[in-house]
Amino acid sequence: MASHLRTGSCEAGSEASTADTEREGRKLKKKWTHDDIPNQTGRIAIVTGANTGIGYETARALARKGADVTLACRSREKGEAAAARIAAEQPRGRVAFAALDLADL
Repeated sequence: MASHLRTGSCEAGSEASTADTEREGRKLKKKWTHDDIPNQTGRIAIVTGANTGIGYETARALARKGADVTLACRSREKGEAAAARIAAEQPRGRVAFAALDLADL
């Protein structure tokens, strides 16, 4: 079994992390990146928790690909700052902030 298993380091930036691998006779795709996101022009995305972390990176990637993105965040200050940072990159899609009040559902 191990004779046909080819693996490599998965450290960021390593050649092996993006190279095609073969496992049990099946070829696996390279590591997925934001470049694999198809064109999102004409789509609307609402991303919760978009002022930081995974939410921020998701909103940023979708806006770059043309989606009109609304950052739904609890903190107005942090949400507006995150929207401004994304907008400063001049993405293809529009970016807006909306206050998310979870106490008022």
